[in-house]
Amino acid sequence: MTARRFPSLLLAAAALFFNLLAGMGAAKADGGSISAALFVIEAWDAGQHYGRVEFFRNPAAGPQINWNLQNPVQIVSDDPSQTVLGTVSDLAAYVDSDPVVSIGFAITAPNTSVSYTITSAIVGFAPLVNPPAVASAAITVTDSDGDGAVASPLFAGGTKFFQAVSNVGGYANLINGPLTTAPYASAVASDALPPVGYGSVIGTVTTIQTAFSFNITANDQVSGTGVFVVIPEPGGLAALATGLAGFAAVVLRRRTV
Repeated sequence: MTARRFPSLLLAAAALFFNLLAGMGAAKADGGSISAALFVIEAWDAGQHYGRVEFFRNPAAGPQINWNLQNPVQIVSDDPSQTVLGTVSDLAAYVDSDPVVSIGFAITAPNTSVSYTITSAIVGFAPLVNPPAVASAAITVTDSDGDGAVASPLFAGGTKFFQAVSNVGGYANLINGPLTTAPYASAVASDALPPVGYGSVIGTVTTIQTAFSFNITANDQVSGTGVFVVIPEPGGLAALATGLAGFAAVVLRRRTV
């Protein structure tokens, strides 16, 4: 099995897990919605070139979306130079208005260092007061040209790679950086909030969203997965915690294959 397909495989596994959880009796949030854009990817380099690509859901899609990128996509700057700012080789989402946002990606920089922000769909739902929540993420940096690789986070003052946010503010900033690797090698980091069990989003919550933001050195690749779950009722919390722990373990295992 190649590393390229690991986000798609992980997201399929996550989709199965959450479908099972729903079947076990976890309540759904009524009145849910999913934004038209499943992903927005922004890219920029030191030469002030900027590019943006968006990926949209099927307008007829229901309250659960399991989506995978079919072919690699280049990010090209929106100025006359049409500078290539990277290649998205894998992109996947499992989004549920229950609410769940689970994403995976793999992106490779061109022959210069580039910064990226990858933002997920926005999931909306009926108001939940102080709901239980879990966020988890993993990221891998891979050197492709023999000079090592460095991925530097851009969230939280340049210290974190991943964010899980709601309408009442940030719930989690995850994965410390930078993350470095030796020539022709990979390095992996993962994080979760809370590390065990579940926490709470304080306030009246009506939307959730996730994002990654980082800079990667020339010709090198960053891939990652992230999930943010808000639970309408506590009926399936133990199963949810177990499932997320398994999700993180599969991330690490797939990257070594």
